[in-house]
Order: sequence, then structure tokens, then C-alpha cells
Amino acid sequence: MTTQNSILLAVDSHNGIYSPSIFVERFKDYIVGMSEDDYQILKKGIDRDVDHEYYWDAWNDVSMLNVVIDGQAYYIYENEDIWLIPEGIDAEQAFN
Repeated sequence: MTTQNSILLAVDSHNGIYSPSIFVERFKDYIVGMSEDDYQILKKGIDRDVDHEYYWDAWNDVSMLNVVIDGQAYYIYENEDIWLIPEGIDAEQAFN
């Protein structure tokens, strides 16, 4: 699925407020430590239901977690798009 040490574009910004929902749907099996409650809240956005009062709190929780794909740990980085950055690579340097 990935190349070791690759920066991955997980969800591009054209998805707007639905980006967190799309992210968890795509990467749910790889997000380490995501609570079932956060998943259920964010999953509703797939059906365009982002009005849950804890939608952004749930995304904040998930965005602090690691994602592990094929043994490579990533952290979530947002700059309008949602990126997966390999652990040990500084995002600011990667984009400059």
C-alpha cells in the first residue's frame, strides 16, 4: 500500500468539513487507539451528517493518534488537506 518514508495525501481539501469522516472511513483499520465512540460520531459524516455536537472533538481526538500501515507509523498532519507523515519526518520541512 505504501512506500516506507513516503508522505501520503490521505484526504484532499475539496471534501471540506467531511474530510475527517472520509479519513476515518479510509483508515479505520490502521488508526491506533481510536475509540468506538469517536469512530461512530465521525462515520456519520459519510452520510453528510456532521451536526453532531462532538464531531470536531472526535476529530481532534483521532488526529492526535498514530496510523500504522505495513509496519510504518505515521502521524496525521493538516494543512487544509489531511496528510500522513512518517514518524521522524518533520512536516514543516517536508513541505518546504
